[in-house]
Amino acid sequence: MSMLKSLSRASAFTSLVLALVLSVAIAQDYSEAPMLAEAAGLQEIPTLLERIPTNPLVLDMAEIGKYGGPAIRVASIDDNFGWKYNKAQLFDYCASFGGEVCPGLVANWEWNEAGNAITMTLRENMRWSDGEIFDADDVMWWWTHIATYTPDPEGAPLVNGVGGVVAGFPGAVSYDGQPLVVEKLDNLTTRWTATGPNPAMMHALAYLLHGPEEFPEQWLGSLHPENQGYADDDVDSRVTQWAEHFGYMQASPYAKVQTVGYPTMHPYMLEERTEGSGSVYVRNPYYWAVDAEGKQLPYIDRIEIEKIDEYDLRQAKLFAGELDLANTPTYNPWRLADLPTLLENQDKGDYIIGFQEAARAWAPQLYFNQSGPMNNRLYMQNRNFRVALSIAMNRDEINEVLYQGLAVPWNVAPRPGQTGFVEGLGTLYTEYDPDTANALLDQMGLAERDAGGFRIGPDGNRVSLVVLFEEEAEPAETMEMIANYWEQAGIEILLRPTPQNEMYNQRAEPTWDIIGWYGEAGGFYLTRFDKWLPGALISTQGWNEYILSDGAEGEVPPPHAMHFRNTFFQEVLQSSSEEELNEKFQSLMRQSVYNLWTTLTLHAPSAGHQNKDLRNVRWEGVSIEASNHYARMQTYWWDR
Repeated sequence: MSMLKSLSRASAFTSLVLALVLSVAIAQDYSEAPMLAEAAGLQEIPTLLERIPTNPLVLDMAEIGKYGGPAIRVASIDDNFGWKYNKAQLFDYCASFGGEVCPGLVANWEWNEAGNAITMTLRENMRWSDGEIFDADDVMWWWTHIATYTPDPEGAPLVNGVGGVVAGFPGAVSYDGQPLVVEKLDNLTTRWTATGPNPAMMHALAYLLHGPEEFPEQWLGSLHPENQGYADDDVDSRVTQWAEHFGYMQASPYAKVQTVGYPTMHPYMLEERTEGSGSVYVRNPYYWAVDAEGKQLPYIDRIEIEKIDEYDLRQAKLFAGELDLANTPTYNPWRLADLPTLLENQDKGDYIIGFQEAARAWAPQLYFNQSGPMNNRLYMQNRNFRVALSIAMNRDEINEVLYQGLAVPWNVAPRPGQTGFVEGLGTLYTEYDPDTANALLDQMGLAERDAGGFRIGPDGNRVSLVVLFEEEAEPAETMEMIANYWEQAGIEILLRPTPQNEMYNQRAEPTWDIIGWYGEAGGFYLTRFDKWLPGALISTQGWNEYILSDGAEGEVPPPHAMHFRNTFFQEVLQSSSEEELNEKFQSLMRQSVYNLWTTLTLHAPSAGHQNKDLRNVRWEGVSIEASNHYARMQTYWWDR
């Protein structure tokens, strides 16, 4: 038996035994929040034992909490809690993103002998927030009507994404370009089968953001175009109706946090929302997890989200003691450049500043546009040019000036403890070496300079690069320092700060040479291949269009990029064991860093805060994707 299957069975067995032991230990001693006990006594909701599973998830936490207290006040750049921050999933990472996988909605699982199929069993009597049972039928409805459904029988599914819907199978539910086979075995059990060994499946499922727990049939079923009848039988109309009416509007990643009454499996459910202003969430009376004493979670009754776009205003409210947490879904809650001021005001604002090993880098990831403006494309496609730009940056100086010395120079490579980690790989091409950078540029035939000290290209024009960056996510000073280093190397830089709400549109336009955007230096690259894999990067999206359209659109990727991509999907993801997967992925990450299709500046910890009276806020020993300080918010409690 392979190590993969041994470990998987051991993990499944351990989780099952632990769940059984804890369930037996507390089965006769469940308790609930006073407000729910009162509602149950008035028969407004069923009794606790009718609302929770027979084998609820027992969450580990630093301290057993107590119920009640005021609402948690959260400042956000969005007016909802966000689909990343209030999530429930089939599986969960025990601690670090990309590390060991633990139970979630799935109570236990087992691999088959061939290592290509997982049989997973849901918790019994688990319910949506509207009281409807969540079981294998929900998994199968999602599978057939969302994950693998297509309005075009000849085409691939239209997969929900942040920016809308795109064609293709989600990575978590496909193998070698084809969907998995998902079968219902009984009311709680499904089997997920790939055509070959699939050791990455557990990680993909643990990262699956849009699984069956996000798509309640009782809410969406009647709205599905197949149940309403398409307005037109031609394929284009079917695709349009699916994308606009259902795929994006009704079943988008945001629908569940923007629509009051939308059934959820989350610990908190939406009570009210004022668009552009804020939202209020209340505890889900059917939430399926408890603490070690049998108390149904969550502990705290309400969460109040206030939309505050302006960073300075958020900071002022923090100093005034008006914020218990700050939620910025795509980047750091607080900038490290402001750390001295943040620390000085802790007592005044009744908060504590904390740091977390972040999945995201929080210093810019630099994407080199290899299918962008024609005048600079040859530079961007030259590896030596990209290496020169990387080593022309003085990352240590940036760290000391803007990041309080808390960051480390890092490349786009896994962090320690993650699949694919290679000692020394993360720091390759990050050491400041202006002499070598200049020599590489000279060797490219760019030795001649104009009166301003900028290099002259073969066309007789100054080598000038347009650099786009999200002005809210990155301190402008970071990009200004990077631009200064590159100009010292003789490359003119035209900085283009761009508001967040325009970034997605701007990045699709072939008018920029480099994007500086938040990165994912600690991101689990096995599942976030859009951060490192050529043909998936925003800077090689012309290649991606070609690949996804089977050559009908986009630009033909170079042979080495296609070979690299094929190696990932056809070799790495089809490894026969987790050991082989790690070994092959290490080799591929070495190639990725060597080619430097993208690079980082620094890997910095994420800085956030908590009210000094909040307990169980996790900082040390975990790394959460998107620096989610609010993961397991259901365990927070007020020590007052």
